[in-house]
Amino acid sequence: MVRFWLIVLAALLVALLGALPLAAPTTAAAQFGGDDPEEDDEDTPQTLGRDAFQSGQSKFARGNYGGAADDFREAYQLSPRAELLYNIGECETRDGEPREALLAFDAYLEAISPMHPRRAAIVRRVEALRAEVAWLDAHEGEGPGATPWIVASIGGAVAVAGGILLGVGAADLGSANSAPPTTPPSEVDDARGDAYVLIGVGVGLLTAGLGTLIGGLYWGLTSGPEAPDDPEVEVGLGPGTLHLRGTF
Repeated sequence: MVRFWLIVLAALLVALLGALPLAAPTTAAAQFGGDDPEEDDEDTPQTLGRDAFQSGQSKFARGNYGGAADDFREAYQLSPRAELLYNIGECETRDGEPREALLAFDAYLEAISPMHPRRAAIVRRVEALRAEVAWLDAHEGEGPGATPWIVASIGGAVAVAGGILLGVGAADLGSANSAPPTTPPSEVDDARGDAYVLIGVGVGLLTAGLGTLIGGLYWGLTSGPEAPDDPEVEVGLGPGTLHLRGTF
């Protein structure tokens, strides 16, 4: 029986150690470039801004919206054009950063004319973002935290330990059943008994561990406040007509 408990402890240790790591936008095309060809060869704000803008366009096309937003911010600092603020807001929206998007669109509304043809659509978009940010702020910190994932990790470790014991027990049972004819029957019976115990414990741990793992995952994925329905926002642009905005 000493061997049996050593195997159990070893299996649990291996499983627990393995579980430790667990415990261009609705946008328009801004164009950079001066009338003087020699100006493009100098590190002027105009050329540096154009380079940042083109880098942002490239990143946006590849789906790197956070990187594109950073490039458009750099371009705006070098050449403050209102349409770049729109591009920043679009990138942050797609990158899942409603607070940053709201700041950019608010600044865009302040920069454009009250008679701008798209102002009403952007105002509705800002209102939707403001509602989303308010909801996020109101529900910040809600939810079970890391507890479900800890439970799931423990369940996974127990399941791994059960699998190890089940495998060892099956191997021991095979060895006992194929023991040489000269082996005393009492030793064979003892070996089979130990193997059946290992198999039984392994099955129990495997079943309990998988149940705990699934329960923890379900808890973590389904708990927390229910997000509001996505607001209906009319931005005035149909599918396939998204552009990066601005001119340089």
